[in-house]
Amino acid sequence: SFAGGVIVLPEPINWSYVFANAGFMKNKTIYLTVICMSIAYIILMIFGRFKDKKDIEKLGVTPLPDNDKSDQYYYQIIVFTGQRANSGTQSKVHFILSSDNDETSVRTFS
Repeated sequence: SFAGGVIVLPEPINWSYVFANAGFMKNKTIYLTVICMSIAYIILMIFGRFKDKKDIEKLGVTPLPDNDKSDQYYYQIIVFTGQRANSGTQSKVHFILSSDNDETSVRTFS
């Protein structure tokens, strides 16, 4: 079988011409676009870092106020209420931890 094709090479860039004509007055739009995008990027990075710090503060284990200091076992319960903004709950969440032999009384998340 026979196959053929054509590869069109891009025109080479004349870098000396590009840098010789890269003045601000000739290319205001390009420079202002790059400056505005850089400022927006920096602002979004600062905002993202601020939100990350708030998320890290929320992470972690919070012991229940009615825990007994003589307890020998520790359990971690993860409650997921949703991914959307303000998807948390204002309700009091209760649970009973049970096993084959025994169960706890009604416990409340603080």
